[in-house]
Amino acid sequence: MTYRQIIPTSVTLAAMLAGFLSMLVTVEGMRETASGHPYYRWAALLIMLAMILDGLDGNLARLLKGQSDFGAELDTYVDMTAFGISPALLIFAVC
Repeated sequence: MTYRQIIPTSVTLAAMLAGFLSMLVTVEGMRETASGHPYYRWAALLIMLAMILDGLDGNLARLLKGQSDFGAELDTYVDMTAFGISPALLIFAVC
């Protein structure tokens, strides 16, 4: 991989990390019975951060001409975790 591919891939991995951290924070909020609200707020903010990073990685890849098949596949997994599983878990915890 060249630096042109590493930079957008790093942003994609940061988005995936934000999605995973959102899940962990949500589960921690579920463990706390009385004070779960700050945890849920942080979980929602991490999902929004993942959304920003997910939009940024594609633009960076096109700008740097660093598109790759690996990056496209990784982006699919980020979409699934950060925008599928994390919000579903957060909604489950709040309701």
